[in-house]
Amino acid sequence: MIREATTDDIFDLLVLARAFSKEAPVMHKWDKDKTEQMLKNCIAADNCTILVIDKDDEVVGGLIGMVTPLFMSQTVVASELAWFVDKDNRGRDALKLVRAFEDWAEASGAEWITMADMRASPTSANYTGVWATRSQRQPTVKGLSRWQQSLEQR
Repeated sequence: MIREATTDDIFDLLVLARAFSKEAPVMHKWDKDKTEQMLKNCIAADNCTILVIDKDDEVVGGLIGMVTPLFMSQTVVASELAWFVDKDNRGRDALKLVRAFEDWAEASGAEWITMADMRASPTSANYTGVWATRSQRQPTVKGLSRWQQSLEQR
């Protein structure tokens, strides 16, 4: 099940973030205190969300997002700040997390969605970046946007 994180999820999210940091490019050095503070701030902030994959009361994935106007205009953008899923739960579960982020972004008034590009990472087949407007995210027969389908094919 996909749901919003609570402060009770912080420990599980820290465990996942630590594992993710080992797969991320070398420039990302793990900082537990920074990560924990960021998680707490995002849970408390009105313009942020942390969506989690909850399987049998265990958090196995998360996506941190923020919605804000661009620095040079009033265009509202939802940005993925982190997207991490346990290795055993990547694929469809990860895509459901992205779909939930798209829904949250749209409900939050975002005109654009951004996602990070981790091509330098060994997980690049699982985490691929995009820029998409709502009109570019037209549903297909499967109900997934075109770029999500391209992730499935990797």
